[in-house]
Amino acid sequence: MGNDFKIYLICGKAHSGKSTIAQIIKNYFLEKNKKFIITEYSKYLKLYAHEILDWNYDEKLKPRAFLQDLGIVIRENISLDNFFVNRIMEDIKVYQKFCSGVIISDVRFPEEIEALKKNYPFVCSILVQSENEQSTLNEKEKKHISEQALNNYHSFDYRVKNDDSISKLKEKIIKIIKE
Repeated sequence: MGNDFKIYLICGKAHSGKSTIAQIIKNYFLEKNKKFIITEYSKYLKLYAHEILDWNYDEKLKPRAFLQDLGIVIRENISLDNFFVNRIMEDIKVYQKFCSGVIISDVRFPEEIEALKKNYPFVCSILVQSENEQSTLNEKEKKHISEQALNNYHSFDYRVKNDDSISKLKEKIIKIIKE
C-alpha cells in the first residue's frame, strides 16, 4: 500500500449531499490526473435488494425500508456486525492497485469510520449536514439506526454545512482537501 493512497469518508443522513460531495472530491483529483473511486458501504445491500426484490437500482424507487431492515438483519440477526466494514476493506485492497484513493459516500455508523482510521494511514472523515436532509423519509425511516447512529459521534475530521450553492460547497470541500 502506497503512503499516498487516500480514503475520504462522507458521513451524514439521507439527502444531506453526501453523493454531491463525493463527486466534488473525485472531480478535484481527476483534474490533478489522479483516479479516485466512489464506493458505498450500502452497495452490498443494494445488490441484495436487486437480487431479492428485482429492484432495478432506480433511486426514485429505492426500497429504503427494506434496505434498512436488511442492514439490521445482517448486523444483528445473523451476527455479521463487521460485514460491511470487512467487505469495504477487502475492496480497498483491490482499489489500491488501480487508483490513488477511495471516497466512501454513505458512511452512517461510527465503526465504519473507526475501523478505517485504525487500518489506513490517511483517512479523512467529513460530516455533511443540511437543512433539507431526510425530506422524503417517513417517520420510521428517520428514526432508523442508520439515520441516528452518528448523532453522538464527535470525532469527525471536518463538518460541512450543505446549505449554500454548489459553488460554495465546492469551495468548502476543496479547502478541506488542500488542508
